Amino acid sequence: MFLENQNDIQIEKYYELLKIVGGLSNLFSESTVPYLYYRAAENIFCKAFGADNLSRSDCSADARKDFLGIGLKTFLNGNGKTYQKVAEFNKERGLYIQKDKNTDDIIKTVSELRNKRISSTQRIHNLDNMIYHCVSRTENKFLIFEEKMDLININKISKISNKNNSITFEDGINEYNFNLSKSTLLKRFYTPEHSKIIDIDIIKNPFDFLEDLFKKYKEEIECIEKENTKFDFVILPLYSHRNSRV
Repeated sequence: MFLENQNDIQIEKYYELLKIVGGLSNLFSESTVPYLYYRAAENIFCKAFGADNLSRSDCSADARKDFLGIGLKTFLNGNGKTYQKVAEFNKERGLYIQKDKNTDDIIKTVSELRNKRISSTQRIHNLDNMIYHCVSRTENKFLIFEEKMDLININKISKISNKNNSITFEDGINEYNFNLSKSTLLKRFYTPEHSKIIDIDIIKNPFDFLEDLFKKYKEEIECIEKENTKFDFVILPLYSHRNSRV
């Protein structure tokens, strides 16, 4: 996967940035489960590993490093097997919401759209492979793991069940859930036992901490500015010391 091929310095920097941001969780909630905004997770990953940030583009990858596309996910761990959104098809809604389409036809169309989007992402961004890099959040910890971003095996789709406009199905590799009303495809992520564990020390009073930190930062900036204003000089008198002439 990705992490095992990165150097130790970059990996440690990544973990350290996650610890810092996770430590500020009380800015947003009082939960013992650290908070990690998905945009922050994307920026941290790209900064630590020198990856290209693709999160603002309409594709299946949030980052690119060399010829690998990475979908970045962060979510509550829960019971370790949660559904998470992997695609949205609002623009293509007319392709699968038709009177003559039954549930099986809808899932086949959605699966084709999903596969097409992954393939087009690889083609446009010159990628050989695609993976998911996940940061699952649990009490005082981040759990990090990676897995392949598979195409849906349309020929192996089974166990299709439609309940309240939520269609679940499998393809022999992954479990999916398609929400008709929101046009979103979700995939079940299983947090493996061998996940990398990052302990997060949540700061009790992050506002006080940031206030003190900002004061120190301002003081350092002021000192630097004062140092930069110092310069060598000579005094040139307006009169001669020998004859007192101006």
